[in-house]
Amino acid sequence: MPSDLRDAISAYDNSLNNRPSSLPTGDIFWEQNTMSLNLSSRAGPYANMDFRDLAGLISTGDAEFNPISVFEKQPWMDNFVPKSMGNYVGDWNNLTNGSIYTLNNRGYAIAVAADFQTVPVVWANFDTIWSLSYQFDTPNSGVDIYIRQLGIRWNGGLVR
Repeated sequence: MPSDLRDAISAYDNSLNNRPSSLPTGDIFWEQNTMSLNLSSRAGPYANMDFRDLAGLISTGDAEFNPISVFEKQPWMDNFVPKSMGNYVGDWNNLTNGSIYTLNNRGYAIAVAADFQTVPVVWANFDTIWSLSYQFDTPNSGVDIYIRQLGIRWNGGLVR
């Protein structure tokens, strides 16, 4: 890896402690093209729950919201080649430089569905971003996401 990229990664990772711990909901974009309506089977007591139902529980105070992982797309990230895993091929060029992307689509969907004005976030370091870069397959810079079970592209608001 060229030293200028190593330096950029180091500078990015060193900047993470100086970033905000919450962001306006509308300032975050989707990094993937599609997502499932249901939470992961690894989601503890909410395993396989419809994200809209969990958003309702959070809205009424009957469940807690965990911060979502985010990152800010940097121009130097365009130097990395697309990464694949299974049927996914993620391309850094699908993301807009300077935009903030979630690495937790269903978590972000919960915040949007629960009508959060701001979303608690944790900033992902480059190793985490790199490990998930196979997911960067949004066709529209992340303005919306396709919910497979509903057959719709969604960018917020009530979906039932």
